[in-house]
Amino acid sequence: KTIAEKARAAIISPGRNRVGETLSSSVKSIWNILGGLRDKSTIVLLAECGEGLGAEAFKLYGAGRLDSEDLSRLSKYIEGLEDLVFLQEISKAHELVVVSALPNYYIESKFGLKSAKKASDALNHLLSSQGSRTKALIVPQASETLLKV
Repeated sequence: KTIAEKARAAIISPGRNRVGETLSSSVKSIWNILGGLRDKSTIVLLAECGEGLGAEAFKLYGAGRLDSEDLSRLSKYIEGLEDLVFLQEISKAHELVVVSALPNYYIESKFGLKSAKKASDALNHLLSSQGSRTKALIVPQASETLLKV
């Protein structure tokens, strides 16, 4: 999908076919939309995460058995490691708000992201952080949509 200019805010949903069932699979949908966002953007990820954290790297990180210093020094590959590193890097450049069934403890304390229980709460946060006149890019199937300017 070609857009006219880069956006300051995006509301995305991973899409159908169980893509949003875990946090690790939902994070993959963010890869596709980054080309259409400015720096310091707010990204609202609407993901059910009914099956938990997902990939092994996310489970270990959520349980505190893997820390950010270990990620670059691991001698073996752990499933989902690239998505975990990606999540940490984009959370430095953008503000991520996750709307899911996961407990706030994991999203906020372990992963350092903002949490919202309802989409309206996330929208209120987006408008207060980016300004009330901000135009938000809405991508309903982000895992199947590639944005470019």
